[in-house]
Amino acid sequence: MAAPLPIRQAGTIQGIVIVIISFLPLIAIVALMPVVPAIRNNFRDIPYIDTLAPLVLAAPGLCVALFSPFAGYLTDKLGRRKLLIIFSMLYGIGGCMPFFIEEFPALLGGRFLLGIGEAFILTVANTLLGDYFEEKARAKWLMWQGIAGPVIGTALLSGSGYLSTIGWNYPFLVYAIAFVISGL
Repeated sequence: MAAPLPIRQAGTIQGIVIVIISFLPLIAIVALMPVVPAIRNNFRDIPYIDTLAPLVLAAPGLCVALFSPFAGYLTDKLGRRKLLIIFSMLYGIGGCMPFFIEEFPALLGGRFLLGIGEAFILTVANTLLGDYFEEKARAKWLMWQGIAGPVIGTALLSGSGYLSTIGWNYPFLVYAIAFVISGL
């Protein structure tokens, strides 16, 4: 009878990666806050754009609410790493798509894709945090998320505000960070 494999212990690298991954959902909403007026101006000929433009911010949150239960089920069934990579890529594709396609339905569709990716990223990242770390270490990594969140959020607001002065769709390039993170 073969000896059981040793349990792999998570360390600082895994904690940092989980903290970084956990900021993708923050990016989903914060990066576009300064851009809503520019979106409204760019698509001013679309009926009801004053109502539709803020939906660009809300769409990912709606997807998180709708798809997180499925994400939890599939995370347990299919495994964490594979889903994290797949849905980080979907998040990146959906997030960057409006930069390349200048049609409002594509913009909204990209936001829904991003939101589906976000539902899985949130679920998998929190599951990994629970899987990898015992209570005390988990509390430490949650503390680091709490410390880094305002710093990253502030930098993101400033950066996306600046990018929106170049063009309404430039802040969507921020979502390309998901491609880098999925490679970690």
